[in-house]
Parts: sequence; structure tokens; C-alpha cells
Amino acid sequence: MLIKLQQEDGPELRGRIKEAACALFDANGFDNTTVADLLVQVRIDEQRFYAYFRSLDELLEAVWSEL
Repeated sequence: MLIKLQQEDGPELRGRIKEAACALFDANGFDNTTVADLLVQVRIDEQRFYAYFRSLDELLEAVWSEL
């Protein structure tokens, strides 16, 4: 399935998702953070999240790879 990305999407949105994930993982722990938490924090829909990351595990790997 092809998802049309909005103009603000791309590396900037991917970075915002990772920043929000860092904050939520720090505050709540990985096991207590949900995709729904991220959607609220970043103000995006589920399709846009999954356009960048297949899962929270993949997002965690992306965050850890930059530390």
C-alpha cells in the first residue's frame, strides 16, 4: 500500500517521531509506551507512523543506533 506523504514528512517527521519516542521511553519505559502514545505526542495518524517504522521495536532500534 502506498501512502502519500505530506510536505512536512520526510527526515523532519522521522526525527520528531524519534525524539518523542526518546522522551516517552525515558518517562514511561519501553514496555509502557504504545504507538497510540506516540501518535498523540507527535500529532500524526497511525498510517504516517507506519510509513516510517514497522513497529515500536524498529523505532527503538533506530533510536538506539543514534546514541
